[in-house]
Amino acid sequence: MALGLLTGSMAIRNKALSVVQRKKLNHPWVELCMAAMLCWYAVRAAMGDVSAAVGGLKDGVGDKAGTQAAFLQAERWDTLSARYPYEIGRRLLAHLGNAKNGARTEDLKQAAGAFERALRLSPLWGEAWLQLGLIREELGEQSAAVMAYTTATKYDPNSRLALFRIAPLLAAHGRSGELLEVAKRLTLLQPLDVRGYQFEATAYQSLGRDNEAELAYTKAAQIDSANYPVWFNLAEVR
Repeated sequence: MALGLLTGSMAIRNKALSVVQRKKLNHPWVELCMAAMLCWYAVRAAMGDVSAAVGGLKDGVGDKAGTQAAFLQAERWDTLSARYPYEIGRRLLAHLGNAKNGARTEDLKQAAGAFERALRLSPLWGEAWLQLGLIREELGEQSAAVMAYTTATKYDPNSRLALFRIAPLLAAHGRSGELLEVAKRLTLLQPLDVRGYQFEATAYQSLGRDNEAELAYTKAAQIDSANYPVWFNLAEVR
């Protein structure tokens, strides 16, 4: 709680100070208003923490509706914190296993909305972009999924999951140049995973660069000699 209060209060204080300095407002009343604003935010942040704690307890006993209501209340209290909408989305996804088709789709849409609210407050959050991409992909919104995964890898370049999820989507849409870039990043991050080399070879083939595709398939075959699809594709480009 203390860290949340400090982080939020400092953000408000810094924004207020920038306005004061820009407008050259040095009147004592300005300082008094700033102090009052910080106190008000501290109270709201504390109430947000309390609501989130209640949500955590309700989640522990399997009360899905109560969990969501508590975290929504936390979000209403602390409108500057991205962690509450993120938690709403995360916990909705955690309960998807028991949902039927219609309810699952509705929960996915609600979770997407929650992650989007979190990203409006914290647009550089790679993990939130990744979760949004996973939802968009499951909902069949491939273009939106590609955009979300691309943004996730921009802010979290080492996100292996985002890279592995975006690669087949790029391949399916014939975006070979982008696929090659993603594949090269995967082979650097996961040098013993044949999938990165397979994506690399696929991109090279689409670009008409069969010699480089052969080299990529050869590397994949050296890593996993029992991978018959790799040997089949290698024979095709030779």
